[in-house]
Amino acid sequence: MDAHPADATGAGAGAVARAGSAIDVLRSAVDLLAELDPSGLATAELAELAIELQRQRHRLDGLAAVVLQRWHDSGVWAFDGSRSAAAHLARETRSSAATCRRELRRAHATADLPTVTQAVIDGNLTVDHLDLFDATRTAARSLAMDRDQQHLVDTCRQLNVAGARSLLAYWANAHDATTTPDQAGPPTASARLFLSETFAGAWRLDGELDPLAGGIVATELARLEALIR
Repeated sequence: MDAHPADATGAGAGAVARAGSAIDVLRSAVDLLAELDPSGLATAELAELAIELQRQRHRLDGLAAVVLQRWHDSGVWAFDGSRSAAAHLARETRSSAATCRRELRRAHATADLPTVTQAVIDGNLTVDHLDLFDATRTAARSLAMDRDQQHLVDTCRQLNVAGARSLLAYWANAHDATTTPDQAGPPTASARLFLSETFAGAWRLDGELDPLAGGIVATELARLEALIR
């Protein structure tokens, strides 16, 4: 390509070479996996392959979103006269315009949520988490999200998507209650939860939680129960 000749010299040339090598390795890996016959795998091997493919797909989707954001910002998509990045992407990848708009929305989110994005690329979160954070990070909550992003990511590492959704909804409700108290839901101070040990060594749990707090507690209890089974 002659669009950016400066990229072909110095450090730029090295980056281009590494990117090309990485894509070659990715193609080879996909080709190798495509040669596998899942029906010939043992049950344990099939389970490992199915789960690991999903995990790595999330990582790759996160990385692709970062690259797509840089691609969008570069404006290279307009060089052929395309009127939008989504239109160019749809044409080049033979995807639907709706799919490309969704991918670009996720790509834009990576610029505002770098900590979340890195956690996805590292394999600690999924792109579903990234989408949840993006939906939660409204303009009114952007500064608070920037402040609390690392803490929320650390907590979400221990939760599934349902738990993360409850956590982010709880966080958003708490934030909104301090900024727009007239629009906030029921005050969280009304929540009550009591845990006490009986004489026989059993534990008694009783209380009342709002839907958001209740969802978080239920999800965490289910996670812990699954770990000790």
